[in-house]
Amino acid sequence: MNEARTDPASIVEEYLRLHMIPDPDSARRFCAPGMEIRFTGNRLMHDPAEATAFNRSRYKWVKKKFGPTHVVAGGTPESLHAEYVDELAKWGKVIRDAGLKFD
Repeated sequence: MNEARTDPASIVEEYLRLHMIPDPDSARRFCAPGMEIRFTGNRLMHDPAEATAFNRSRYKWVKKKFGPTHVVAGGTPESLHAEYVDELAKWGKVIRDAGLKFD
């Protein structure tokens, strides 16, 4: 897409679209310096190409369907981290109680 994107949700959706093609070079345009991606199994990655390489090593083909993207105005890295910690505590317990394990 060539048009400039200013709506936060459409920016995220375009990043995800490019990331899933995969086109890590184009997806990188949307990344801030020092970006951290927490990927499957809580693996830390710093560049879209790392996630692409990881996916390539595990999957021959993946079809994903994205739902709507929701944006909260005024969010900060600190508020996102707090939400992440809360969700991890909540869903981590569900996962542990169900006896599920990550590969």
